[in-house]
Amino acid sequence: MKKSYDIAVRINEIITPWADLAPESKLGGFTLNEFKTAVAASLDKRQEIKALKAGISAAVAERSAADTTSLKSIRRVVAGVIADPSLGSDSPLYRAMKYVTDSERASAQSKQTPAAVAGAAAASSPSTK
Repeated sequence: MKKSYDIAVRINEIITPWADLAPESKLGGFTLNEFKTAVAASLDKRQEIKALKAGISAAVAERSAADTTSLKSIRRVVAGVIADPSLGSDSPLYRAMKYVTDSERASAQSKQTPAAVAGAAAASSPSTK
């Protein structure tokens, strides 16, 4: 079976020479106009899909622009939580927003053993061979 995009090409490869060389002939029980009517749904759906794809591309671009605005708004709100003296970066609200609080960060650093810190430092430094 041919791929769907080949069918549109094939339809035109049938219509064009038929219209040019034998427009009055009835072929396979079809007049040229009857054949065009019979294959119109295939061509129309391809045009519809093309338009829908263009619409999707436009919607994706619009979503990207909206996401940029949303991320800026998120940053403003989080900065507001951090800057608010009654909340801050160690507050339950900050934690509920899925950020690591200052207490959690300090606790994680204090739990590291000197050997673990040395191992991490050695792993991140470039080796000389």
